Amino acid sequence: MDAERRPTLVYFTADWCVTCRGIERGVFPDESVRQALSGFQLLKADVTDFGGQDAELMKQLRVTGPPTMLFFDPEAREPAGTRLVGNVTVDSLTRSAARLEGY
Repeated sequence: MDAERRPTLVYFTADWCVTCRGIERGVFPDESVRQALSGFQLLKADVTDFGGQDAELMKQLRVTGPPTMLFFDPEAREPAGTRLVGNVTVDSLTRSAARLEGY
């Protein structure tokens, strides 16, 4: 399966984001999350040193700040109800990922 035909997760994070650290320690390592994301292209948007390019990307994608997770199907469409903002849990992440099963 090539990258163009895979769903994508874009994760907005920053070093100063305390909630992001908790997600990275407690959610991403979980085996059910790893399985749910195994077919995804994973992209990390680090906005630690917030600048003009970060602001433009966040504006285009309607992201207010980290942590935010955007899910896109292989045609770069964001399915309704998949965006996660704030305190992401194993359950919320696996539910959003499951909405893109079959791609």
